Amino acid sequence: MKKVFVLLLAVLLLLIPIACSEKNGSEDQHGDSGNETEATAAPTGSPDIGGVYDGHDLGVLRAFFENTDEDGVRNGDKVFTDYDPDDPESWFSVQGNLPEVSGLSWDPVSGKLISLDLANRERSRAILAGTLELSGFDSLRSVSVTYIDLSALTVRDCPALTGLLQTASVVQGDIDITLAGGAKVNVLTDRTLRLAVLPCDYEGTELDFTLYMDVIDAPYDCIGLDLHPDDGQGGCLTLIHEPSVGRYYTGWTDSEGEHCWDYPIFMPFMGMDAIRGEYRYSAHSMIAGPGSSFGVSVIPGESAVVTEEDIEEAIRIVEEEFAANWWGCTLVEIGYAGDDFTAAMKPYGLAANADKVIYLTSTFMTGPDCPDDSLGRNAVYPDWTWILIKTGDGPWTLVDWGY
Repeated sequence: MKKVFVLLLAVLLLLIPIACSEKNGSEDQHGDSGNETEATAAPTGSPDIGGVYDGHDLGVLRAFFENTDEDGVRNGDKVFTDYDPDDPESWFSVQGNLPEVSGLSWDPVSGKLISLDLANRERSRAILAGTLELSGFDSLRSVSVTYIDLSALTVRDCPALTGLLQTASVVQGDIDITLAGGAKVNVLTDRTLRLAVLPCDYEGTELDFTLYMDVIDAPYDCIGLDLHPDDGQGGCLTLIHEPSVGRYYTGWTDSEGEHCWDYPIFMPFMGMDAIRGEYRYSAHSMIAGPGSSFGVSVIPGESAVVTEEDIEEAIRIVEEEFAANWWGCTLVEIGYAGDDFTAAMKPYGLAANADKVIYLTSTFMTGPDCPDDSLGRNAVYPDWTWILIKTGDGPWTLVDWGY
């Protein structure tokens, strides 16, 4: 018995130095964690990213997810099912049977963020508080925001970024994007959008431009851009204007305030070869009435008796009249009828002591809900005419219409 006791005591004396050595080694490796600056130890069970997260990327995202709205709800709770700010493994959720997924992908060696996907966990209207500030994310390749709005978005110093996409989402504040090269970008905002592309040669296409877009006199309209520099056709930059409910599109203007495009979808560059310089475009809309003159086609016309400005102003007045009072109808095209027809309308001017008369012709359609019994439903009315008069420097006045 005494021999057994001595043997056990000897074994214990041998194990004590080993345990102390392991403890000291552990303290040397992890005890002074305050000196870690570029990487943060990952929670247990994160072998897919090598056990560390990049300190910068993790810190910026954690701060954004911790932002709260006026009701105290954190951003992280809106996009992740079991959000825990101290456990990046919880920064993931699948929306049931829906395809939208919230999640982050990390580089397994450097621990840097590779992709960011944010989707609305409740699939109802929601806004993420604060600015999503994506600056200095060296390895970030793609960002996707689905069915959830952002308050503001800034993207800078992300040299690997090749995709920035929003689906059914709007940035409710300003967007400021700087790209180091070509990328597929699709963003929408109801404020101001700035896109800067630094000098680069992207697959044979030279890119170096700054584009500013603004919504004018319509704070709840949306503007957006769709940039695809690698679509195989020399690139494509498309500007989009989406008027808010109750408004309709009226035009794009350039940096000089000149009207430059008649339709809500605008391609200022046919291809993107050697784009250089700075560009500014503004989108305009006006309150929509019961009728629609959205996307109306203007028929070209010349005159020796009225000016081009007279024709444009008269057409604008008819469009406003149509949008305000022609229930269930759509104005398809309109233009100047010609000097001969205008001369025949002089009695209208004489009767009103007017100096000028103008005669316009148009085509419009009625819809299934047109309430005017004198007009057939789902019918087309070509050669519908409009007569306007003007005295001195006063405005054109609409005085009659019909056949």
